[in-house]
Amino acid sequence: MSSRKVLTNLVPKAELRRYLFEFKVPLSYKDVAATLEACRTVDSVKLPDTVSADNVMTFKRILETMRKRTGRIDKTLATVENNLVERAAEMGHNSAIALLAGRVLADKDSPKEDTTHADYLLTQLMDRGHALAFKISGDLAYKAGYSEKAIKFYQLAVDHKMDDNAVLVECLRNIGLINFMNKAITRARPAFERAVDVAEDPKQVMDCHYYLGQMLEPDKLAVRYHFERAAAHGLKEAFAPLGFLYLNYFNDQKLALEWFKLGAEVGDINCLIGQLDIYLKQDDVQRAEGVVDKLKTSEAGTKALEFRPKALERIEAFRKQTGPREGIDISDRWGF
Repeated sequence: MSSRKVLTNLVPKAELRRYLFEFKVPLSYKDVAATLEACRTVDSVKLPDTVSADNVMTFKRILETMRKRTGRIDKTLATVENNLVERAAEMGHNSAIALLAGRVLADKDSPKEDTTHADYLLTQLMDRGHALAFKISGDLAYKAGYSEKAIKFYQLAVDHKMDDNAVLVECLRNIGLINFMNKAITRARPAFERAVDVAEDPKQVMDCHYYLGQMLEPDKLAVRYHFERAAAHGLKEAFAPLGFLYLNYFNDQKLALEWFKLGAEVGDINCLIGQLDIYLKQDDVQRAEGVVDKLKTSEAGTKALEFRPKALERIEAFRKQTGPREGIDISDRWGF
């Protein structure tokens, strides 16, 4: 099968060309296709003479970015992505060597001889100030339960000015997350803020916005800004707090209801509770009844209703007045 046909089946030519333009790859489509085809197997098929180790790692980043953005996982492309790292390491690329060393050290079943050599390679790269080696060491330290040590490695990676924006942001995000989980809020905030400030892909930091929204609680405008950024990029955990913020602080039932409806569509119980609160505030007991019926279809929803006894009393009184009712449709869509 030709490389052109393989790529056409797995990655549309136009899509790959867009990524090559985005990553500023100064090579022909033909050479890129030949390289990806050569990396479908672990065999050392000769790469085009125009392709350098840096190019090979860039192709790896392209496939990784494509996978993360689309959520599309293909076994063949995953194999190609792994083999690109192998080939780049064979060509002497330090980042590829660091990645392979990290994989060996993360695998508990790796032979002792392999782990010793991998540790040596990673240490050598850190001694040379290689940023990705520090980041990988941070991952390994965190996985082993050494959170403070992990933070130090991530900070060293940041300080050594890595070229890959996504990896830089991941280090800042990890520093923020570890400190946040350890309740070191004053250390978490600047890491999250810098991650948000430098990120080229806003989806990568949507949870950073969410955590910042929680940390900045006294400043309602700042909280709204960060929750909106998180929600706008699809973080469903932000829908309910944003809706309640609009409802209880900004007194904007219309916007609150829009976010609650969006959250309810993805199964967020708190968003259904938010809808219930708004419909009762609007004296729309019929719609409130529909929300209650929906909540009662799940154990979590039934438990959540225990905190709304007055709402249940009001709906029960409404039912006694009107008699048995058919199911009420509360799924009306909204434009946003």
